[in-house]
Amino acid sequence: MAPMTISNNLEVVRILEVRFHARGRSDDFVVVGQIICSDSRTFVQPAPDLERLLDGHSRTSVVANLRYLVLISRPCPFDNLRTMDSRYWSFVGVCAREEARMAETQRAPVSVSPS
Repeated sequence: MAPMTISNNLEVVRILEVRFHARGRSDDFVVVGQIICSDSRTFVQPAPDLERLLDGHSRTSVVANLRYLVLISRPCPFDNLRTMDSRYWSFVGVCAREEARMAETQRAPVSVSPS
């Protein structure tokens, strides 16, 4: 499914799901958070239960690695992270249904449109 965008009439926000492959296998991963990409900034949003998901890996290390990956993926982190070749990380665009659900929980007026 193609990634979708959320527009709040100010700027476009695109969301990537962050998958950590601790064993380096594409079929074995945990979702450790999201990367929120807008026109003006990009930030890491760790999963609320990240400590439980990591199974011995440090939350601080994982978040630091994600921030570094965002930094080196500039100027287009949304596109560059999705195409990055890594055994341990993958980034998948969040579908429209999930973005709409997230927008509702934030109670901000938004519209969902294809990117």
